[in-house]
Amino acid sequence: MILTSKINAKRIQHCLPCIEFNNEIINYSYEERLLGVIIDRTLAWDKHIDVVLKKCYSLLYLISRIKPFILIPMRKLFFHTYILPHLDYCCIIWGNYNLSQEEKLIRFQKRAARLILDKDYNCIEKCFNELNWLTFPEIVTFQKAVLYKLFNELSPEYLKNIHVYL
Repeated sequence: MILTSKINAKRIQHCLPCIEFNNEIINYSYEERLLGVIIDRTLAWDKHIDVVLKKCYSLLYLISRIKPFILIPMRKLFFHTYILPHLDYCCIIWGNYNLSQEEKLIRFQKRAARLILDKDYNCIEKCFNELNWLTFPEIVTFQKAVLYKLFNELSPEYLKNIHVYL
């Protein structure tokens, strides 16, 4: 895979060199999955975000089906247990996205908040405050700040003994 910008990807796609290893030609790849994160050659993250949102929407549909049988605290617990990990996983890496992708993620969060709290479209700010949620861009910023503190030894004492290998 050759990582490049979208403009350069179109320009160089016809003049890629032939790479051979052990007398076998290695084919170029346009996207690969690495530890569950889909990386494409332009680092656009469109495919990864679409896959994550597809998983999250299917789980949100499950909440909508069982909503009449469980209370709000259980809905919140379901969201935090089954859906939020999909959004949090490696968001520091794939959280560098464009505005249309950001809108998709925030739209999902708004829909989840309304579904969990049984609210209408007019009270999104109140829903986020009631659930103590950050918007997705705020989650990415928070995760980056935590990682920054951890690597620069600005974190609390109980975290300083954790060894992170990158």
